[in-house]
Amino acid sequence: MIAGFTQLKPQFVTHLGLLYQKFYLIYLTCVNINHPLQCILKLCLLATIINSLAVNVVAAEVQTFGQAGRNGVDGRSGRDGNSASDQIIRASEQLQMIDLSGTDGEAGESATSGEPASGCQQPQDVTVNVCGARGGNGGNGGNGGNGGNSGNATVYFESLSQLKNVVLRNRGGRAGVGGKSGQAGSGCNCTQPRWSVNYCTWALMAQQINVEKAQWKEIKRELFRCTGDAFYDEQQNRPQLAILDPNYRYGWKYIGLSQQRDLTCENGLIGQPGRNGRDGELSSYGQVLLVKGTEIPQEQISYSNRVSLLVDRSIGLIKKNLSKKTGLRSLLGTGSDVRDSYRLLETV
Repeated sequence: MIAGFTQLKPQFVTHLGLLYQKFYLIYLTCVNINHPLQCILKLCLLATIINSLAVNVVAAEVQTFGQAGRNGVDGRSGRDGNSASDQIIRASEQLQMIDLSGTDGEAGESATSGEPASGCQQPQDVTVNVCGARGGNGGNGGNGGNGGNSGNATVYFESLSQLKNVVLRNRGGRAGVGGKSGQAGSGCNCTQPRWSVNYCTWALMAQQINVEKAQWKEIKRELFRCTGDAFYDEQQNRPQLAILDPNYRYGWKYIGLSQQRDLTCENGLIGQPGRNGRDGELSSYGQVLLVKGTEIPQEQISYSNRVSLLVDRSIGLIKKNLSKKTGLRSLLGTGSDVRDSYRLLETV
């Protein structure tokens, strides 16, 4: 490796060689032509050739075969559950069935898988590296819906025995599960991972017409694909002749095998698998407030007046005492589905 230069791919080197040969051909032609106009026309032709070769340098690097697989479709996300409203309950001697539960969130839909690449027939006997088409990506699963919120309950009662007639359910809605992801599609695979292509050198010879004893002169050398068998290539693979100048006759002279290019086939990439959908959020139990009595009285914890007006008088004060307790499930009727903790409002 020469310092300061990167390694060039065989296709790029071939095109550089062709450019050099075209320049050399124009130089020899212009030297043997006395008419400046013809030389200018040759230069214009060379410019066209250079443009086409410059485009092909990049395009000839890798050729893809097959049709890429389509990506999978994402799953639809599940809807959230419905929430229940808060409710006031008055316990009595009659059985009451009250459901303040939130409904469950819907499950997310599963995604579809990516499609495998199609038309995966590897081209044979080509002179470029090839690569299979890639598979489609799997779709993403839909997210699960959130559970609906449960309702809060305020229960008025006169005696604890009345609470046994209340069957209360205020569970939060369950979360919907996320949908499954789609699988990745497979790419096109190679049937021939490696092969070689031979190139032989031919010299283009030219002889000026109407000049006595004119010598054949070599004006360029060019690579053509061949088998490497000299006898067969000289007889069967002789390049086609093009008339470059009507004042000359041309012919190809076989030089020999010059280059063997190793080519490869790469399997197509497998698509990316999708992701599973996220599970929804579980809703919690609603709050339960137990109130002894038929209503919540107005709190009055202080009273002021002249001392002379307080003599022999009874003053009524009310304080609301809110405490947190456990054991709600044992207080309510059989079949209740509630949080075991509750709040109790007592008046003193």
